[in-house]
Amino acid sequence: MAKKSPSDSISIELLNYPQSLLLGNQDYELSFSVKNNSESIESYAFNFTSTTSDISVDKSYIKGVSFNSGESKIVPVKIRPKIEGLTELNVIIYYQKKIEFKSMDWKIKKNVEKSIVSKIIGKTQVNFDDLKGYKKKLPKSISLGDIPSLSKSKAKKELDKIKSVPSIKVHTREIERKIITQVPKTITKQVPEKIIKKIPRVIEEIIPQEPLVNAINGKKFERPPLKTTKTVYESIEETVMKTVTETVYEEKIETKIDIVEDTTLPSKKGEITLKQKDETLSRIAKGVFNQDPQYAFAIVKMISDPNKRYANISQFVPPGIRLDSKTTIEAVMGLDLGPQKEALIEIIANSLAAEKPDEAAMIALNIDNIAKRDEIITNIIFTAAYLKPQIASNLIYQLSKKELQHQILFELVKGWAHKDKKRAIESLKSLISNILSESNIELIKTCMIFLAYLTDPQSVYDLIDGFRSKDDKSLLVEQLQEYLKVKVQTKKIKLESQELSKLYFTFTAISKKITPALNYLVELKGNISSNLIEGNISSNIIVICPFKFNFPIFMNFQSCYVELLQETQKTFGFLLFPSKENYSEEELKHFHNILNNFIKNQTNQHPSPFVIINLDLIPYFSKPTIFLGDNGDPLIKDIHSKLKGNFTNEINLMINNSFFSQGKSFIELQNILKEPNFRICNIILTYNFLNDIGLLKTFFKAILS
Repeated sequence: MAKKSPSDSISIELLNYPQSLLLGNQDYELSFSVKNNSESIESYAFNFTSTTSDISVDKSYIKGVSFNSGESKIVPVKIRPKIEGLTELNVIIYYQKKIEFKSMDWKIKKNVEKSIVSKIIGKTQVNFDDLKGYKKKLPKSISLGDIPSLSKSKAKKELDKIKSVPSIKVHTREIERKIITQVPKTITKQVPEKIIKKIPRVIEEIIPQEPLVNAINGKKFERPPLKTTKTVYESIEETVMKTVTETVYEEKIETKIDIVEDTTLPSKKGEITLKQKDETLSRIAKGVFNQDPQYAFAIVKMISDPNKRYANISQFVPPGIRLDSKTTIEAVMGLDLGPQKEALIEIIANSLAAEKPDEAAMIALNIDNIAKRDEIITNIIFTAAYLKPQIASNLIYQLSKKELQHQILFELVKGWAHKDKKRAIESLKSLISNILSESNIELIKTCMIFLAYLTDPQSVYDLIDGFRSKDDKSLLVEQLQEYLKVKVQTKKIKLESQELSKLYFTFTAISKKITPALNYLVELKGNISSNLIEGNISSNIIVICPFKFNFPIFMNFQSCYVELLQETQKTFGFLLFPSKENYSEEELKHFHNILNNFIKNQTNQHPSPFVIINLDLIPYFSKPTIFLGDNGDPLIKDIHSKLKGNFTNEINLMINNSFFSQGKSFIELQNILKEPNFRICNIILTYNFLNDIGLLKTFFKAILS
């Protein structure tokens, strides 16, 4: 059997052509039935367009839909008119011809090559020292040499000997400094209301001074008494006196004595110098340290020479970490040791890295040298990476540079890849999202490749699809292509669209001035011709059908309306008002409203009156029949003549002057559409005209002539 041509392979039909007027305040769903008449699977695309209505259709039908042989599909199209009059819908159907061809394309690999992964793992982004064994390498005690080991009690006795020495070689020199100050003083005196006579008098006072006490040995030094003078005023009362207060200022002279150590004087028996005292304290601290580090640190604090104090502390810290870490940390952090303190902080931080990495990092933050601080924290992070991975991850953000943070996190991910794959994947995705906005393309690419190794290359491209920036997407796809894709030859099928047919549908519509009468007309499934809506009727013939039937008649009228307009540039107007209540008061109100708005008030007037055809339909006769109601108007004979001239013997044409000449609808039309602008006549057609569109078209053409 010969294969059907593409143009015959598909059929399309509008199943629910609207019989009523379309209003612009709602959507109407049109259902198109499409059938594939081909004996093979075919693909078709549909293009629905309109310049006078808003339309919406499933995009899949626009791109193309596959139909099995003989398969039918319903294509729903929503339409909402946006003009007054005739709105259109255009449909173009395309046959999508399948064309097979070969192409070299990049295909995503199933996994990353081992050589690429090995290269990434082997290349270290950051150098670091593992501190897990650092604390064990520290000494457990200090070397005493010739210093005897002391218990705490013996150390106390040795310390008491220093305190009980009769005198210490600390001689004083008294340096007198005279200080003169103005001292305010408030006095009470009698003052006359009118005259006052002031008599000054100087008073000398001797104030004894407390002796000075030497802070080291308690020795007292006497100070001479302080001599001061003050001036007071006496008043002589000559008239009425009153009591007032007044502030006066006195000069106060005092002598200040400074006590300083005089090392130039010769030593007396039993005295020791500060240097000797520091050396003794140092020996006691060392002797007791291995037994009681806390007491040893307390003794070191008594040493006056900062250099000697630091020498002892630095010797105590390494073993102190092992013997009593808490005391050692408190001693170092509590003393002002200057820049030398940072070396001790490093020892403490390194020793705590394995057991307490978070505490170690906090201690390291006390180092002012940024490079040194980052180096120590880096070592702490890598030491804790497997023991306490969550803490290690958090400590990364204590580093000063973002680039270093990213590099270290990637190194941690590489380490976690085999032991904690889930953590590695989550951390790597987080790292990628954080560095996207930065310019380190090489690190981003490396992270992406390693993520593909941990998951699969496809998941990496899925991740890239979620990025917002188009530039980031295109750059990454280009950078990763040689690592995650491979070029392969594939067979492809492309669809070449060929236009099969065009369909054109029109519907009468009103989009803006929607009245209750129009809503009622739509409810009745009634309609109005577009020329009456637009107010540009091209003839003086208006057909009104005010009766209800059990079948739709709009399409019959609309087909004749459109064809006559295309053929003769002239057509009739029509109103279909299928009454359901036999023109009750409410229904009659709506009917009159429509007659007034769309017929009586037509702006495009004609030189001759409008001819209103009050049309009714009756059941079939054996021969198509037309009844004219003769109401005495010469118009009837004119119409009869036109009909007779256009029809031959295929119809019966009858005039009746009684039964068909008047009626309720005729009277209602006369009440609204009055002469001389309107002339009304009754015409009745049998159903035969509805079944033969040619006869109906000839009828309308005749009355238009």
